[in-house]
Amino acid sequence: MLGCIKVIFTFGEHTRKGVHVSDNGPNFQEMQPVIKRLDSLGLSGKALGILVKAFTEQGRMIRFTARGDSMFPFIKDGDVIRVTPYGDVLPAPGDMAAFIDSVTEKLVVHRIMRLSQDRFVTKGDHCFHEDNPQPYDNILGFISEINSRNGICYGINYIKIKRYVTFLSRFNLTAIFGKLLKRKYY
Repeated sequence: MLGCIKVIFTFGEHTRKGVHVSDNGPNFQEMQPVIKRLDSLGLSGKALGILVKAFTEQGRMIRFTARGDSMFPFIKDGDVIRVTPYGDVLPAPGDMAAFIDSVTEKLVVHRIMRLSQDRFVTKGDHCFHEDNPQPYDNILGFISEINSRNGICYGINYIKIKRYVTFLSRFNLTAIFGKLLKRKYY
């Protein structure tokens, strides 16, 4: 899943070129010049992965525009997603996680299907095959918010539903439903 940076800001006290960002979020009026500059910044999977890793290693959240349809229908091409570092929370099956693929070294956002002692396995909701096992060090964070293209914001607090989605994804039902939805609505 590739992305283009639309708006980047972190939570915590700091100033960047006169733009003040606090725990309550940024002051968007002051931030307009920064947004305009970053709007045209397109990053590849590798470069975006480096940027996301830099933010999450400092315990900061980052938002970017998701590209691709591997997580359709939950994350659609053009949705803005927020990656939050795990911190003290452990990854769990069903989480939508951002990680660096150990083979391609690109940023990927897929659902965690299962965990072992030293590795995790993911799969895109719109994919028929699981990804290669990845070491835990590659996990950057989890998707904590999805802002859809139509302006709806989804906070990700879905403990019960993620178990069902993971179950459906194991049998490729999310990929099949996603393909049917895509034909009907897109």
